[in-house]
Amino acid sequence: MTGPATIVLLNGVGSSGKSSIARALQSMAARPFLHVQLEAFIDMMPAASRGSPDGLVFIPLEMDGHPAMRVHSGETAKAVFRGMRRAIAALADAGNDLIVDDVNWGEELADYRALLSDHDFRTVGVFASLESLEACERGRAVRSRPLGECL
Repeated sequence: MTGPATIVLLNGVGSSGKSSIARALQSMAARPFLHVQLEAFIDMMPAASRGSPDGLVFIPLEMDGHPAMRVHSGETAKAVFRGMRRAIAALADAGNDLIVDDVNWGEELADYRALLSDHDFRTVGVFASLESLEACERGRAVRSRPLGECL
């Protein structure tokens, strides 16, 4: 290890603008930051794991009159996400500064904190209005916009 790496975790729901923020931070930073995306790890999973109780299940629902989505992560998905956090720690231990976009809850964030305790680890909550999120998701549904370019 060449010294503590700086890791910025952008934590927010899909379509909130994490990838756009990461690209902007990369362009402004005085030194190189790698951008690690949750989507890259999800894409590593076999297609059959989407919709499988062992993988990822996206459950549409309604909250306060608006469409919402609950995500169930099975054992395979949980193992992939644990591996992602360890891959991020390995990149940091090798001296890489990182911008990570992820969706975290308490348990995952605690794992990041433990794995990255020797580094400068920062978390940033990324939020967007419901209207912006809904517009972006509608755009994704018809593929009029690439992932990460909604805001």
